[in-house]
Amino acid sequence: MLKNNNNRYYIGLIIAIGFLLNSCVATKRYKTPEIENNYLFRLDSLTNDGDQLTELDWEIFFKDAVLKNYIEDALLYNQDNKITLKNIEIFTAQFKKGKAGYLPTLELESTVQRQEQSKNTQFGSFANGIQTQYTLGSNLSWELNLWGKITSQKLASKAEFEQSLTAQKLLQTQLIANVANTYYQLLEADKRKHILNQTINVRKENLETLENLNKSGLSNSLAVSQAAAQLSQAKVLLNTTENQIFALENTMVLLIGKPVSIIKRSKLGVQDTLETFQVGLPMEILSNRPDVKEAELEFKALFENYNVSKASMYPTIKLSANIGFQSLETSSWFKSDSFFNTLIGGVTAPIFNGRTLRTQKEVSKIQMEQSLLRFQKTVLAASIEVSNAIQDYNTQSKNVEALKIQEELLSKSFDDSKELLNAGFVNYLEVLTAQENLLNTQLEYAQVVSQKMQTITTLYRAVGGGTK
Repeated sequence: MLKNNNNRYYIGLIIAIGFLLNSCVATKRYKTPEIENNYLFRLDSLTNDGDQLTELDWEIFFKDAVLKNYIEDALLYNQDNKITLKNIEIFTAQFKKGKAGYLPTLELESTVQRQEQSKNTQFGSFANGIQTQYTLGSNLSWELNLWGKITSQKLASKAEFEQSLTAQKLLQTQLIANVANTYYQLLEADKRKHILNQTINVRKENLETLENLNKSGLSNSLAVSQAAAQLSQAKVLLNTTENQIFALENTMVLLIGKPVSIIKRSKLGVQDTLETFQVGLPMEILSNRPDVKEAELEFKALFENYNVSKASMYPTIKLSANIGFQSLETSSWFKSDSFFNTLIGGVTAPIFNGRTLRTQKEVSKIQMEQSLLRFQKTVLAASIEVSNAIQDYNTQSKNVEALKIQEELLSKSFDDSKELLNAGFVNYLEVLTAQENLLNTQLEYAQVVSQKMQTITTLYRAVGGGTK
């Protein structure tokens, strides 16, 4: 009885020492790395007034109702998005395992042991025949959270889990951007097809007119050849545009993730615009970017792994217990005399292990420092992308206005050339030239309007896809 009391005393003493040491952590608390202004390239002039793009989700960012429906379908049916969601389920399961690091392990064991001793051994010389032993017991093991090691393991697991969520956010942002860009290219192709059809009808009429004038001696074969060449050129452009529309519609079906017989769309230039906007402070712009978040979470996970490597160099205290029933006969298996229990408390301190732990600590520190450099590089690249997106949007807006004025002037010039032709002041070649210039400007205007809307998509992706 006295021996059992002594055992309980020592076990209690080990537990008390464990909890005392538990308050003396060897790890450091994680802090988000600070970003110096030189990593916020050309973003120092941004303000914090008005509606901020960082606070907008895609439903507010994109205003075209037809486009919104396609984005909703893509988020629901796109196969790549579904695969990423399955990856999140895997990381969720792993994260739950990491959270259970504080808990002890408990195993239930039931064994039947049959043993026949050799007659020529110390125990076999007096043991009688074959012995069978029945055991039913449980094994409990618990490592105390000394030096913050288990806490750091849990935090590292959490950071890796959050990285999986960030990867899904990145894919979702790219998916929305790809759907929007494909849709805008379709709108531009539709507009180009409409312009080319109108041009072909006008050029057919012009060719017929010139052929009649040539027969009457009022024109020449050069003008007829020029008009025929212009008509052929317009037909080639129309065939190319129709082929592009076919391919873009197939791309949209692939992005959506389900068969759609008809790809509906609005008209070019009437839906999405960001004529005036405020983009907020530099770090607020970058805070929603999935690549920046992922880079920081990678650094956080390696920071906690470095904590684990440091804590691994300190002593470890483990408590274990075995309890159950053990008997040589089944009839007395569960009687009180068959009950047994074992309590074990142990301290393990690394002394010499071939420099494994010290090397692990040094490598973990280097990996953490590399991750910090990658994070800083990601922030710099992100700030440049945002800066470029804002500049591109402003440039495209100016180009749209300039080409709109140019189109109006060339349209008037074409009308004037026809009137001057009727008055005999110009020849028909000058009219054809004016018509060619108008067509090229109309096609360029449609293209620039589409590019402006695609810069909206670029800006959406650059600021991290908003909050949703």
